[in-house]
Amino acid sequence: MTASTATCITPDPNAAPPAGADPARAERFAERVGGMINDGAVVVMVALGHQLGLFDAMAAAGRRTSEQLADRTRLAERYVREWLSVMTTSGIVEYDPAGQTFCLPAEHAACLTRARHRTTWP
Repeated sequence: MTASTATCITPDPNAAPPAGADPARAERFAERVGGMINDGAVVVMVALGHQLGLFDAMAAAGRRTSEQLADRTRLAERYVREWLSVMTTSGIVEYDPAGQTFCLPAEHAACLTRARHRTTWP
């Protein structure tokens, strides 16, 4: 399959719903599908952060810049910064614009790190 023959799901924003379709229901479904795609991308990034030890490093280090986290994990800063951006926009990591630092809240670390608290998780 070449790029010219590949099927791509790209809805036409100007296309009318098929005859008999409820436009409001179609819009709700389109929003649901968009949410599933976004959530799926976040799940991949969470798995990546877990495999690379980023969550463990954040929990141990406290509030850090992307450069500091990259140094601590021996990863490329650009990719750590991109990962942190996804984690921040998804509400997993908190960002402080004044200090340009990121923090993994303890409540989130309890679920995402290897050193989970035994009273919280059996």
